[in-house]
Amino acid sequence: MAGGLAPGPEALVAARAVQGAGGALLTPATLTLIYRGFAEGPARNRALGAWGMAGSAGLAAGSLLGGVLTNYLGWEWVFFVNVPLAFGCVLAGSRLLPADPSRTAGGFDALGAVLATAGAALLVFGLASGPEAGWASVRGTGALAAGVVMLVLLLIVEARARDPLIPLRLARGRNLATTMIVIAVFQGTLGGGFYILTTYLQPVLGYSSLRAGLTFLPLTLACMVAAIKVTPPLLNRWGIRATLAVSTVGTGVGIAVMVAGTSAEGGFWTLLPGSVVWGLFGGVAFVTLFASAGSGVAPHEQGVASGLASTAKEVGGALGLAVFVAIVTGSPHPLHGLHAAGWTAAAATVVGGLIALALKPSQPAAETPRTPVLEGTSA
Repeated sequence: MAGGLAPGPEALVAARAVQGAGGALLTPATLTLIYRGFAEGPARNRALGAWGMAGSAGLAAGSLLGGVLTNYLGWEWVFFVNVPLAFGCVLAGSRLLPADPSRTAGGFDALGAVLATAGAALLVFGLASGPEAGWASVRGTGALAAGVVMLVLLLIVEARARDPLIPLRLARGRNLATTMIVIAVFQGTLGGGFYILTTYLQPVLGYSSLRAGLTFLPLTLACMVAAIKVTPPLLNRWGIRATLAVSTVGTGVGIAVMVAGTSAEGGFWTLLPGSVVWGLFGGVAFVTLFASAGSGVAPHEQGVASGLASTAKEVGGALGLAVFVAIVTGSPHPLHGLHAAGWTAAAATVVGGLIALALKPSQPAAETPRTPVLEGTSA
């Protein structure tokens, strides 16, 4: 509501920051419900597939509805439309979700939170400001150096904290550490790919917001199908490591095919093959990444694992977008800059798929009866 009513950019940015804080709580909470409520194996794979499909459905609806609202009612309605949806979720959640299990209250690592936030923000600010202010400036290299220092201090603080924000023992685990790296790469190239596609469709080709939204639909619909129909059987048959490696490499191939279709004379039909390939493989990869984050983690640490995975996702997305914006704006010709950023995103995604091979081999678990948390009265 505050975003839609914002009288200027300062209020709008502040409203978006509040939205971001809400999102930082929401995503790990939904994942923790799944991790605690469904045992590893086919049951959890199906639940994560439904979770990924719901996210893809929201993306599809947002791509189309955002264009319609912007065209006919104004950009403010992109914010207003979320208000009744949020209230509906609050009312439904209070009735349908069970109470949390009893747990021992821990401390709050305020210093770790400040250092993590400041370090990530300075890295993003430095990457975003470098092309304009110059890499030798305080806003460029200075901000990047300060961000690195903050993150080094974070590691020192977390190693000594009684109740650390980021338990280094858990983060150093081979599977979770590898998953966080792949999530950061995947989300960074995902955000970069969406930026490239949007910039190509609107500033380069001159598409309206509605027409651009329609162009995104094949990608998001393919994501939905892959998340709910393709991912669970693949995880059951191949396990996490093989599924994640193949799907992430395939996502990179899809981005490359899409970039190949971004010519001055191109449009919806030249982008369609890459959009479908990207959507199918990306839908599988996204769900599998979060299946990997919760794999092998003790029940009482599932919330921490989902929080670390979500943090890697958001930080990777912010850093990736800053890098790709810098590549595009650093080119004198917009289309050449988009191509350079697109090929970089495709290559980085393929590398992320190869990194996934560092995961421990996993055998699909047998189906184990367990009452899902959403249907019971306790986790």
